[in-house]
Amino acid sequence: MNCTTAKAVWNHRDGFLAGLEAELPGVLGELERMVTAFVKKTVHPFNTAVHAQAGTGGYYCEHALTDTDELAEQIHDVVGDVTARNFLQNFFSQKFGQPIVLGNICCSSCVISGGPIEENLMYKIQMTAVNLDPENLPS
Repeated sequence: MNCTTAKAVWNHRDGFLAGLEAELPGVLGELERMVTAFVKKTVHPFNTAVHAQAGTGGYYCEHALTDTDELAEQIHDVVGDVTARNFLQNFFSQKFGQPIVLGNICCSSCVISGGPIEENLMYKIQMTAVNLDPENLPS
């Protein structure tokens, strides 16, 4: 987040989550949708393709369809802010009753896991994500 947005989010009179909704509408809902997909083991073409090439494990990832998807960029910014990420990880972990770890992968992807991902697997996920064409995935 840029400084102006972060200041508005963190100083919102109703707290961080309300500030996030007010300043970056849709970000919290989209993150919750992806966390729910991870928890429910929802099938998603990009996630399936990454698992097939990088290896399976307790992670889930999605990629924006374009490099100019504003919501994906906002999610990337929020998840890239260590304090915001920690807050959201705690929020989702409590809400879903299991550990939730959020991270950025590739240029406009989000990866969700139930715990830390081994470094070697993360490299494989990254290399797969940057080389997959999200617009031409098998269904």
